[in-house]
Parts: sequence; structure tokens; C-alpha cells
Amino acid sequence: NITVVAPAANSFNNANFTVNVNTTERVSGLRNVSFRLENNTMNFSWVEANTAIATLATGRFYNASRFNITRWDNVNLNATNGGFTIRFNVTDTAGNQNTSVTVNFTIDTVFPSVSFINPLNNLNQTGNFTINATVTESNIDSAWFRWVNGSSSAADGRGPWVTMTRGTATTFNGTFTNLTVAPALFDGNYTIELNVTDSASNQNTSVYIQLILDNNQPLIAAM
Repeated sequence: NITVVAPAANSFNNANFTVNVNTTERVSGLRNVSFRLENNTMNFSWVEANTAIATLATGRFYNASRFNITRWDNVNLNATNGGFTIRFNVTDTAGNQNTSVTVNFTIDTVFPSVSFINPLNNLNQTGNFTINATVTESNIDSAWFRWVNGSSSAADGRGPWVTMTRGTATTFNGTFTNLTVAPALFDGNYTIELNVTDSASNQNTSVYIQLILDNNQPLIAAM
């Protein structure tokens, strides 16, 4: 009996992933546990798993190092994003072999694409305002924003990451609320950074805009 622990069935994974499997066969009665990668064009070589935890009743097998999908058993795959299968092979000392257990998953090495809708770059903002972004990604996991200002009272000049909510299939929204910061943010130049992560843990933190926060009324001097 074989139970696949990782990768999870129908999950999204980036280029590096861990393979774990449990078997209820007594470890003393096992000859080996191995697995191989398959896709719609070929079957790759079998790779023997290592014993991580062993008792008289059960065995837990895994490969100690994370696999890089561009190489398999020291062979260059030049794999593209898409669907893959891992097939497991458990053989006992009597020669009984089980190769029927498989797990299907998707390799995704592409970072999400994201762009700001609002606010526009290099504009003045006052009070609380909405942050909108468009995300191009089929398996989006989360979207966040934060402010950055080197002269602020925050310890490192950065605010906390704030969760954005899904507006439509491709847009995410968040609210910049400067009064929730203790103390409130000073007027000045700020950068708004985005952090968009997909289900394969590909993370895009390269998109940002700059703006001027201005909450003070103009001063009028009496003549």
C-alpha cells in the first residue's frame, strides 16, 4: 500500500520540488522504493528513494534533495511548463512490484504578471485611497501591497504587507489607510510595492509606483 505525500495531486509546483511517499509494507520486507517522471512525450529514468523514517510497521521514503525539473537523475530535461506525472515503484524482497500508484501535477515556473490600475505613478494622494492592480496568472494565490518611505517612523522605512482582495478574475483591490499606522504617516514621497504570488510559489515583487502623500492644507499668510 502506497500513499503519496508530496507532491500533492493536481498541485502547482515550481522547478524545484520534493517527492515523499509512505508505504505500509514492513521495511524489513522491502527491496526498494523508486519513482520516475513522466509526461506526454517520454518516461524518464527511475530514481531510488532514500529511507527517512523506518519502523517495523511502516516506512517513509523520500529523496533528500529537492528535484530541479530541468534535470532528472543528472539528465538535462529542458522541460517546459505543463502537466507531469510521477510514477512510484515499490518492490518487496519476494519480488512483488507495485507500479500502479501515480500522482499528477503541474510545473509552473512563470512569474505572475502584474500592473497598477490605480493610483497612477507620480501623483499626489490624500487621505485614504484605493489601490487596484491587474494580474495575469491562471493559478493566482495571493496579492499584497505595502508602502516604503525611508524617512518614516517605521523601523526599516517599510509598512506591513496588506492583503488585497480579488475584484474580478484578473483584478485585486486594496485600501491605503494611513491613519491605521501608529503614528500616522507623514506627508512626503512614498513607494507602493506589490507582491503577487501564484500557487507554485512564483513571486513577483518587482512592480511599484511612486506617489506624494499630502494631507496638509495650504498655509495662507496674513499680509
